[in-house]
Amino acid sequence: MNTPENLLGQARELLDHEWDGTEWSAPRMAALLARRAAEAILRTTCEKYCGRVDRVNNRALLIIAVQVLDDGTGVLLERAWCGLSRACHRHAFELAPPESEVRELIGLVERAGHHR
Repeated sequence: MNTPENLLGQARELLDHEWDGTEWSAPRMAALLARRAAEAILRTTCEKYCGRVDRVNNRALLIIAVQVLDDGTGVLLERAWCGLSRACHRHAFELAPPESEVRELIGLVERAGHHR
């Protein structure tokens, strides 16, 4: 099962492994896995306060989380999700996201997960 913890572990494994191919970006793929973990934490957390949120998009859930969660979890999730979304997005003229930035964002998702 792809729990947030498993997804974050897979993201870290991608960053820890040395890849010799240049056809894809390990930091970008790790960011995608970490963003999926952040989304799972976000949905689980918002469901505790709002009930079913299966038809609510992530941006709306982030607004809810920032307003409802007073322990800083919503702010952590918003910062992590926005940063990871930027890291996942690709333009031909942009370099891959720095590994250190993706690791920092993974750390934010982990901290938000511990606040649940």
